[in-house]
Amino acid sequence: MKKALLTLLIIPLLLCADEPSMAIHNRPLIKVNGRTISVIDVMKKMNAFIYQNYPHAINNKAMLYQFYSGNWRSTLDEMINSELMLLEAEAKEIKVSDADVREKVEERYGPNVMEKLHSIDLSLEEARTLVHTEIVVERVMWMNVHQKALQEVTPQKVKDAYAAFV
Repeated sequence: MKKALLTLLIIPLLLCADEPSMAIHNRPLIKVNGRTISVIDVMKKMNAFIYQNYPHAINNKAMLYQFYSGNWRSTLDEMINSELMLLEAEAKEIKVSDADVREKVEERYGPNVMEKLHSIDLSLEEARTLVHTEIVVERVMWMNVHQKALQEVTPQKVKDAYAAFV
């Protein structure tokens, strides 16, 4: 009830103000693998996602508020899983070169990286860390899931399953 009332009070303020703004109360949410994940960390991860997928929404405070409200929990879960996969990658000694990270950052944020990062309140080091984590997670997922699935699924098994289905 309080959350619904708070939402009803905040959204009109965001929509009616000349310069809408949001107040983010930063606090630690969880500690995983020696790293404390805070509200600001989750918000920065969501900003990077919004910029990559919905760049038109990055300056719309009402849309940002709605996105933050609806997706913070799944983003936090994703960040926790990523930290656990980083721990596994460290144990398996999976390495990512700086060139791979630099290439991915330039691909994602374009030729004028610093201007784009400034628009979503990210530093270059934070963007590099986000991209590095994504690359490591992709590689761990390949090793743990995709590679094993490809070994299990053979043309003969597909043919047998299709015959059973028909």
